[in-house]
Amino acid sequence: IKIANSIYPTCMAEWEERRVEMGKAIGICYTLLTHLQRVMMRLRIPDNKYTDDIGNVVKMINSLKAWRKSDNALKSALEKKQ
Repeated sequence: IKIANSIYPTCMAEWEERRVEMGKAIGICYTLLTHLQRVMMRLRIPDNKYTDDIGNVVKMINSLKAWRKSDNALKSALEKKQ
């Protein structure tokens, strides 16, 4: 997330790089979610113990997707610029 956020695109190549980093961040969040669920199943931890943590990861995924979607406006501006 920090890498994607540190890139402020001024050309399409930078926008594409930022988009890739956003995708990686979403993938890492899904991996974290899967690992949390797997640990809970293997250790037979009740669902209510990590509900908040799983909810926070899901919120992060949704926030990243919304950020990626809103970045399309920047893409349009960059395309007009070139």
